[in-house]
Amino acid sequence: MGMEHPQTMFELGDWCLRKLGGDNIFQRPVGGIQYINITKQQVIDRLKEAVFRFNNEHFNGYREVGLILNLEQGKSLYELPHEITSVLYYLKLNDKSTMFSFDYQMRQSMGMNWGKLGGFDLVTVELAYEWLKMVDMMVGKKFNYTFNQLTHEFNLLTPIDSFDGASIALVCYMQEDTEKYPDVWGDVWLREYSFQLIKQQYAQNLKKFDNVNLPGGITLTAGQMWQEATDKIKELEEQLETKYSFPPMFFVG
Repeated sequence: MGMEHPQTMFELGDWCLRKLGGDNIFQRPVGGIQYINITKQQVIDRLKEAVFRFNNEHFNGYREVGLILNLEQGKSLYELPHEITSVLYYLKLNDKSTMFSFDYQMRQSMGMNWGKLGGFDLVTVELAYEWLKMVDMMVGKKFNYTFNQLTHEFNLLTPIDSFDGASIALVCYMQEDTEKYPDVWGDVWLREYSFQLIKQQYAQNLKKFDNVNLPGGITLTAGQMWQEATDKIKELEEQLETKYSFPPMFFVG
């Protein structure tokens, strides 16, 4: 078990509890300083809440992948893998490069200028492809679709008869596989956000005892603890938006 870098969700939960001064509740107890008034299910709920935001907004929580979708005549609704969080755009697999196409002419031009220029002008090529992709997206032959992240359904709104081919490639965002890449649980933002959510839940549970005088002249101030956690959560969510997220795209399904 990694004490500083959790490798599972349960290790992360215990890490948060120990940081609060408590003890493990998922693994072997190590002896906490104080009793943490929170249940296992509450800890799991807060961890899942943190992971959901991490997988959908943090650039370390998802990756861009290509998914081949084989179209079927008369079928418009397709269920995508549950790890897919959004569909960005599509690529047509049946495009042909002829001598009149941009692909052919660009390759010819680069080949002819190899000796003169000393290499490919990749910046110009990239800018040209990005411009053509935008033009094709705006005015080219395309289909309309919707994607529902909750039902995982990709709904093809354009009739299939309008396509020349039977397959398309969907460019999607997919959640990171935490079993294959357990180091994801050690992400600094995810650890701190999970800790603050659990701290907020702990303070919420103690609110019923707020301002109660304890032995030794100690006064319980759960409301202050709750406000501290709430303010920190807001700060972390602002950091997520400004520091740990990719710029938003114009076309996202």
